Amino acid sequence: MKDILSKQGNYYNHAIEVCERKIYILENEKPIFTRYWWQTLLIGIFACIFGPFQRSGYHGSGKSALEHSGLTHIELMVLIAILYTSVCVFAHFLWKYRDKKKLLELYKKKLQLEKEREIFKG
Repeated sequence: MKDILSKQGNYYNHAIEVCERKIYILENEKPIFTRYWWQTLLIGIFACIFGPFQRSGYHGSGKSALEHSGLTHIELMVLIAILYTSVCVFAHFLWKYRDKKKLLELYKKKLQLEKEREIFKG
């Protein structure tokens, strides 16, 4: 019986250690746009430059985005830049919220595991 309880204690110790590692990673990891800022910038520049020339239709047989919009090339580039920036900012805050929620769940799980470990020790 004592052997079974010691194995349960090891399970809880390992589970708590895993939770602590995940908490450490979430607390110390930089947001994705901060880690990959230059890739994000390059994709945005690429979208702004080549986006207006994108054609609709089968194999590019339709009108370009420039012809559809009725805007000048510069205006359409600025519009694409604003939309791209808006999406990036929205994604940044959405992922930040998700990480905080996950962090709270991990703290609760760690606390629950510690309580259960104490029950098995007792």
